[in-house]
Amino acid sequence: MMDLGAALIAQIPFEFRLLDKFRKSYPLVIVGALEVSMPFLRMFALTHILSLTEVGFTAVLTAFLSFLEVSTDLAVYRFVYSAPKEQFEEALGAAHALAVVRGFAVTLLALCAAPFVAAALSLGEHWMSFAAIAPLVLLRSFEHMSPRVAERDFRYWPQVKLTGISSLVAFVVLIVVAVIKRNHEAIIYSIYAQVITTFFVSRILSKERYRLNFRTPLFRSAFKFGYPLMFNGLGLSISQQADRFIVAGLFDLQTVAVYSVIVLAATVPLNLLNRVLDSMILARLYHATSAPARLNREVRAASSLVAILAALYAGGVILLTNPVVTVVFGHRYQASHWAMILLGVTTFLRLSRMEPFTGVMLNASRTKRLAVSNILVSSTLGYLVLLSFFDRSIGGVLAARLLGELTGIVVTFWMAVRSPEGGRFVFSLSTLIGFLFVGVACLESVAVTWNGGSVALLLAACVAYELIVLLWGAIDLRRRVGQLRLVVRPEAKLGTDPLPS
Repeated sequence: MMDLGAALIAQIPFEFRLLDKFRKSYPLVIVGALEVSMPFLRMFALTHILSLTEVGFTAVLTAFLSFLEVSTDLAVYRFVYSAPKEQFEEALGAAHALAVVRGFAVTLLALCAAPFVAAALSLGEHWMSFAAIAPLVLLRSFEHMSPRVAERDFRYWPQVKLTGISSLVAFVVLIVVAVIKRNHEAIIYSIYAQVITTFFVSRILSKERYRLNFRTPLFRSAFKFGYPLMFNGLGLSISQQADRFIVAGLFDLQTVAVYSVIVLAATVPLNLLNRVLDSMILARLYHATSAPARLNREVRAASSLVAILAALYAGGVILLTNPVVTVVFGHRYQASHWAMILLGVTTFLRLSRMEPFTGVMLNASRTKRLAVSNILVSSTLGYLVLLSFFDRSIGGVLAARLLGELTGIVVTFWMAVRSPEGGRFVFSLSTLIGFLFVGVACLESVAVTWNGGSVALLLAACVAYELIVLLWGAIDLRRRVGQLRLVVRPEAKLGTDPLPS
């Protein structure tokens, strides 16, 4: 029986054995889960401790911090990631120096902007809360990057330890302060605890000495690598965070609370998927760069995988987000099924647009193209202002997000087909088929709603949908990875394959 099982396993048409790869990558899944679950756990705790108004205030403060971080993110650790191994320490010192420069500049800008942001949201008397957020950017810039860069060599445990310890400390502080103060200050104390813990633990886990190197030529190279990504981050932050400021300006903090909870419930698993796929796809492309035939097959296989996961996830958002939000956060955070359809389609477009296009562009150091792709998603803000004249509801805000993602994916597709580094294969037939499956999930949602919209019917429709997508995914991914194996096996025989099965 054991021989029969081994023979069956040997016939698996994948270039990699799933269990072997899982052993290597499951720490990365843990890291991603910790990073993206922290906002969810924070919101879960705060919605059960604070009032609806204070929850909305908390959402605005976290959006302000996220906007500061993401809109000025140079992703300098990615520069170290792509630097030759013999220049690792020099590149690491340059990256640390650039991060500190960026931290000082953003903190000063945030301190100046805090009173105006608070006044624009009719929270002028609380401007000190916004100002208290600013120093967090500077403190975070002193984090040692070595644990993060270690993922280049598939070493994820330093990140597991760093993220786990800092998240635990932050969550404990959040609960204690929220119970005592019963206001939005809990989130400020919590994030300070997380950043300070990260500062110390990152140094304990790093083998390399922390240093700032401003004089190396790599400092300028790091800036040239990173500054286009700042515009990339600006586009992402506008599309993902600026909507909360618009909602706060057009509505009130209670509406911001409801909107933030709905979006958070839908995007937490999506961020986990993005985190894992980003690291794994980029690492595989990095090791396949020297073989163009393999690089193209890697991109095609990644495109198929992303389309499958995006279709699976979007269907779950469309059919199950409302029941999940009701159970976890309560009835007051529900939205219409039409809003869930808009949110589900948006998540599919976002995931399909991000990978493997991001990995291809970073691997080829084409950060400007990546920046253009995400900057155009910031058109969400314009759509939001325009739609506010016709529909001042959560559905209208989600429609604006969808239009922004549509704009972004059209431009991303145009840039991908013109890219010579394998980018032309980013959007395969799998992406189109996945989008058609999402349309089926939308029809299921409408049909179930017309028949009463019971949770049992939604669950049954979701199970049927997921099974059909999984069947299609198994067939499509089998074909893609089978093609990849044909390219990889000759390399493995010659001893040139860095990732033999």
